[in-house]
Amino acid sequence: GQNLTISTATSGELIVNSAGTLDIDGVAVEVDASSGLSLDGAGAASNLTSTGANLTVSTATSGELIVNSAGVLDIDSASTMEITSGAGIDMDGTSIDIDASVGLSLDAADDSNFTVAGASKSLSIINSGGGTQVLGLLSEGAGVNALALTASAGGMGLQASKAINIDSTTDSIVIGESLANAKS
Repeated sequence: GQNLTISTATSGELIVNSAGTLDIDGVAVEVDASSGLSLDGAGAASNLTSTGANLTVSTATSGELIVNSAGVLDIDSASTMEITSGAGIDMDGTSIDIDASVGLSLDAADDSNFTVAGASKSLSIINSGGGTQVLGLLSEGAGVNALALTASAGGMGLQASKAINIDSTTDSIVIGESLANAKS
């Protein structure tokens, strides 16, 4: 029942070297540092594991949590993966690939955009697989342009293998061309 204290009294370093594995076991292991803390491994795979309980990595009062990988950053979860931020979440990459085997939902409570910038670049929204799928665009806006489809520099094509229906429940439908393009 007595404590064992190993310390340098006023200055200096405490250095522990092992030619083999350094194995530290305890009911709990606590490491406190008033300055920085560095855990480095070289030459073999390393891990930080908690069995049967949560593992928390955090900055307590300020600072950033930085995760760097010279190769692939692989984050796996047997259940739901939740990323929460009190501010924004910024994802930058040469390309970002999101695959969902069940469904994907993107929801926002403010103005939003999905933009592909650059000459000769395309944006495709595809609902494939056949059957009775529906690609729906819904706007609950009440203005005269609540749903706007604009081709600012080119034409627009509508193709369907079955009928095309254009309906307005409360107003007229006008299909025409501007006077500048009118044919006599």
